[in-house]
Amino acid sequence: MLEYNRQGFCLTFLKSKKSSLCEECQRRLEKNPMRILDCKNENCQAAAMKAPSVIDHLCADCKAHFEGVKVSLTQLNVSFVVNPHIVRGLDYYVKTAFEIVSSGLGAQNALGGGGRYDGLVAELAGPDIPAFGFACGIERLLMMLETKEKPKSTCDLFIAALGPKAQAFSYGLINKLRVQGVCAEIDYDDRPLKTQMKKADRMNSSFVLIIGDDEMNKGEAVLRNMRTKEQKSIPFEEILRFAQDDILSSNKGHPSLCEGSQGKSA
Repeated sequence: MLEYNRQGFCLTFLKSKKSSLCEECQRRLEKNPMRILDCKNENCQAAAMKAPSVIDHLCADCKAHFEGVKVSLTQLNVSFVVNPHIVRGLDYYVKTAFEIVSSGLGAQNALGGGGRYDGLVAELAGPDIPAFGFACGIERLLMMLETKEKPKSTCDLFIAALGPKAQAFSYGLINKLRVQGVCAEIDYDDRPLKTQMKKADRMNSSFVLIIGDDEMNKGEAVLRNMRTKEQKSIPFEEILRFAQDDILSSNKGHPSLCEGSQGKSA
């Protein structure tokens, strides 16, 4: 039976290759075997690349969770590559770890990275709650900035998504709106409509798009004009055209919060 550490990293294989590892990685094998993946020694790299992949040995829950992450990224039009050899410097990560990279930064191409660490808070004597975090390189982010336009505070369109189906649909929709240049926001906590409407009002949103189970079945959302308080039904396939013709055209000369990300995935 294969032996894995708490992050699912295969120890059995590397222990069989211990003699071919460098001295530092021989010590890492006992204390922090994940760092072997990050070693620059050619022998260590060769051994790590041949080790059984953790992706092929996930439990049912972790596999379902990972598939859900990939589905969500696909819905958001975020391109990604599954890399079982990513190494994060902290050993308390569970489930998904990630890095965000850029093709325009040379060898040091990582903009940031992080992952889940659901058990960390409990280990630090806090409540047993899930956690997620990431870190970014400020200098590298500054290098990637293309504009320095001062954003306006007004939200163009707030999506009030009610229920899991509506939320899943809205994640993809809001990304398309942002890529189009619309300053769009959404409530990720799936709270009651009244609460979401209050949030939209606090954000000074021009319009609210209401999508629940009924709207998902009909294929059309309820569009509310927060200025006039008028509302109407709008088919899903017309939402992007409405954003282009009614929102973006009226925003000409007034930079939107999301204009800096036009043509890019969130």
